[in-house]
Amino acid sequence: MPAKGKKFSKSYTDSKTGRRRTVSYGAKGYKIKPGTSAGDSYCARSYGISQKAGYDCAGKDRNKPNCLSRKKWHCRGKKSVKEHIDDVINDMLAVSFQTEPKSNKVNLGEPHELAPQDNRSAQIGRSIIQLAQELVDLHSQEGEDIDLEFEEVTV
Repeated sequence: MPAKGKKFSKSYTDSKTGRRRTVSYGAKGYKIKPGTSAGDSYCARSYGISQKAGYDCAGKDRNKPNCLSRKKWHCRGKKSVKEHIDDVINDMLAVSFQTEPKSNKVNLGEPHELAPQDNRSAQIGRSIIQLAQELVDLHSQEGEDIDLEFEEVTV
């Protein structure tokens, strides 16, 4: 349960003491809208807070209220983006990748292994393959030699 006046809370185990801690963050009465001008304004303000305090939101300070709020707003530096990388990763895991051992081919899991949302899963799989191919193309433009082959498996 969040503290009075706060919208969200997160519980975690403190690695130093082993005690369970709860952090409340976010103002009640406001909606979080990533990828908007309001999101950009919030991210710019909170970026200054993070820099001034010296927070490492990817490491030891990830449970600070400012870091948790920035994650909710999908902040990338001073900008708010529509889709957060964590959302993409969660979607990827939902697709359930299978790779062949010592192979450079990535295969999507069989449809019967997926949730009833096969249509959405197929869309996510195609998006992931497209993003991976774009990443390979980007590295190729930078002079790095990456030889990967992607194929979509349909059953």
